Amino acid sequence: MKKIKNCSILIKYPDMEREFYHLTQRTRAIVLYASDLLFRNFNCIPIWTSFYRADNKKSVHYFMRGADLSRRVIDISKHVEIRLLTDKESKSIVDNINKVFPYGKKNYKSCIFHKVKGSEYHFHCQSKE
Repeated sequence: MKKIKNCSILIKYPDMEREFYHLTQRTRAIVLYASDLLFRNFNCIPIWTSFYRADNKKSVHYFMRGADLSRRVIDISKHVEIRLLTDKESKSIVDNINKVFPYGKKNYKSCIFHKVKGSEYHFHCQSKE
């Protein structure tokens, strides 16, 4: 894990630091907001796992409009212990992000909590622009 300079977020892979600065402004705002929300409300530091993906030209990640956040967080109240967010905490985060950052397209959300085949549950954040 690596910390992005001047931000209170952790990224899973070093290349993600460069990718972070290429995210669209709104996507970067969602990432920073979600990170701050986790820190203020749950005393946790989030771990971002994916920004850019070159393998799927239909994905928002390909266009720098997507970001994935692990359900695993660093709980600083317990002397830097990694823990899973609860279902209640996860729902609170999704609801809050979607309220502050409406997607602007019917049946789409700026944040969902889901599981993709071959991975564990995580937050997927995205922006239309």
